[in-house]
Amino acid sequence: MDSKRNTGAYASWFFVVLVVWLLGLFGIARFLSTHVENIDSNDIGIRSIAFLISILTVALLVGLAGRGQSARSRWLGALIDDNNRVSLSRFQACLWTVLIFPALAVAAAWNYGYSDKSSVADSLSISIPTQIWLALGISATTLVAAGVIKNTKTNQGQAADDLALSKGQALTETADPSWDYSGNVACHASWTQANLGDLYLADTGNPGTPPPSDFNKVQQLILSMVVVIAYGAILFRIWSGVDKVDTFPKLSDGAVMILLISHA
Repeated sequence: MDSKRNTGAYASWFFVVLVVWLLGLFGIARFLSTHVENIDSNDIGIRSIAFLISILTVALLVGLAGRGQSARSRWLGALIDDNNRVSLSRFQACLWTVLIFPALAVAAAWNYGYSDKSSVADSLSISIPTQIWLALGISATTLVAAGVIKNTKTNQGQAADDLALSKGQALTETADPSWDYSGNVACHASWTQANLGDLYLADTGNPGTPPPSDFNKVQQLILSMVVVIAYGAILFRIWSGVDKVDTFPKLSDGAVMILLISHA
């Protein structure tokens, strides 16, 4: 009963934080534009601070979403997959969510507050390049594909385990009690054992030993971080020297290629 009450409280806090963040963002922008005369509409400092606070707020919302679920109630719960591991594909999707959604919210709030006779609809007239939608789409597609692939491997592993049991063969146990195997698919014995170290460990391994590091995953993780951080730095620059944010910067062809490789 207590655990259900706790998860329900986190779910409630999720909506409270979401509403307060959005209302506060638009309300403060409007207040500054109408009551504070000595603030320039292209002041980079205020928008940068709002952007940073919004990034932290959306990261908190992701954490609350994880805590608010009954199955895996942890701050990392939104990143944990059905194998009780922190998923690289979920982490990549989370990175883009935590970056793009705050940027869009701050741009819309600023447009609403500082554009003459602007309405909420007008403030959302922001052109987002196809590459950014591609980035979000790639993350979502990778997330779904990764789940399908892992489920296929798990089902194959379960079939192999059932076959071994039918033949009277004992299943191999791992030396590390925190790891379990279904065939050759590595899983944590419990979702409470999921950690960020799972991001660079292989999905499969040899039963009896923990899964090894996967160099491809290390590359994908580093490349994802590089592209997201670099694009976040570019977003800070669009706040400077403009009264209204009409468009987000495009990703270069090189950045798109890195993005594709990082989600391969």
